[in-house]
Amino acid sequence: MNTDTLLSYAQHQKSTWLNWLETIVNIDSGSRDLEGLEQMHQFLKAQWEALGFQTESIQTETGPQLISKHQSSKSDASTLLMIGHTDTVFDRGTVAERPFTIRDGRAYGPGVADMKGGLVAILGVVETLKANNLLDQLNIIVVNNCDEEIGSICSKPHIDALAEGADWAFVFEPGRVNGDIVLARKGGQAWTLDIKGIATHAGVNPQDGASSIEAMSRKIIALHELNDYENGVSVNVGIVHGGTRSNVVAEHTTAEIDVRVPTLEAEAQIKQAIESIASAIDVEGTTNKLTYLNGRSPMVANSWTESIFEKMQATAKELGFELDWQATGGGSDGNFTAAKSVPTMDGLGPVGGGYHSDSEYLEVDSLPLRVTMVASVVAQLSSSA
Repeated sequence: MNTDTLLSYAQHQKSTWLNWLETIVNIDSGSRDLEGLEQMHQFLKAQWEALGFQTESIQTETGPQLISKHQSSKSDASTLLMIGHTDTVFDRGTVAERPFTIRDGRAYGPGVADMKGGLVAILGVVETLKANNLLDQLNIIVVNNCDEEIGSICSKPHIDALAEGADWAFVFEPGRVNGDIVLARKGGQAWTLDIKGIATHAGVNPQDGASSIEAMSRKIIALHELNDYENGVSVNVGIVHGGTRSNVVAEHTTAEIDVRVPTLEAEAQIKQAIESIASAIDVEGTTNKLTYLNGRSPMVANSWTESIFEKMQATAKELGFELDWQATGGGSDGNFTAAKSVPTMDGLGPVGGGYHSDSEYLEVDSLPLRVTMVASVVAQLSSSA
């Protein structure tokens, strides 16, 4: 399929896609905002059904998950999994403070790039394929999950299951500020460490107590000594709660720990080190409890993803722009699909910046270009499979 033909269609649809973007940006849909997430769910469900997809709604503790499927008439068709999350990091009322707007070629509003622009781009890719009679070449599964910003707590099992049968996974987190896509992401782990001591009067009989704060202080020093920034390993104790009054030896202290690692080997090593630190008793009379909350394994670039990237890079050149890729420390649902050995391309959404801030923006002209690039590569993959 001629790339110019695909681009012409995308440019023609640009105003429609921007209208969709305005609609969903103007829905408050912070994580766990069940009302807003349901509005997002219903909007996307209607769009996917209009495109002829079969939809499945799954109600979970964190909100509605939407899975939309297109089945090819070809018995040997390959399967593409596309993922985009509906939740943002913004509280209800943010839309009223700064609704969707376009200024000087940039769209602004809560979640406009991360990742409501990506949600529109997924729809745009499928619409472009369908309009050019390319949709039936492969099976397409779209996951619109509502809890990515809080670790995909309830959607991860569904993503894992769908990834088992996928040939490729495309994740539409925003393109980087310079237009790069993402082929590698650090893995992340979230832990809590609880230390229980013995409470006593700090002035009358402190020697009979066991300070959980003292014990936690020693743990924090040991945990932060695991940092190896040169090799991409970071351990951060970001939240600590402990004690009740200054004249009481602290009975209970808890800490929340964030870990980032670049490789599977580093992931295993840091896990072992944290468990070793947590198991040691630093203050007599205290007890420790380490709890693993959730995590994402590292997403590592490989020969499969680099070969797809080469197709994207060549297509981008045809479209008149340069494309490169990068690794990033932040996680996404792409970490899950990569862990299932599915070739995973990430950062395929429109170009943007200022994520998670009141200055978040999306480059308007990048929307049809990114849609065209991805649609063209999908067509190439389906014809060569």
